[in-house]
Amino acid sequence: MLGGAVVFRSLGYSFTAYVHQIITVVTLRDVFGGLIKAYPFALAIAVIGCLRGLQTKTGASAVGDSTTSSVVTGMVAIIILDGLIAAIYYVLRV
Repeated sequence: MLGGAVVFRSLGYSFTAYVHQIITVVTLRDVFGGLIKAYPFALAIAVIGCLRGLQTKTGASAVGDSTTSSVVTGMVAIIILDGLIAAIYYVLRV
């Protein structure tokens, strides 16, 4: 939300207008839904990062390869998890 405030302010709008829009549009359900999604995302990133780190061979290029693999795998996992969580929210009407 802070990033949105910075962008909103850079477009010439007042901070008060931004806060008013946030209060009008964003519900507690939205905030809690985002907080709940953060846990599976964090778990996936941690597991993938540890797994790729343990699979790293010796040398600087191997570290770079593992880092790239970790980032790509993490992004794919987050996209898949986000789709699954969105489907669950839809079924539960959250």
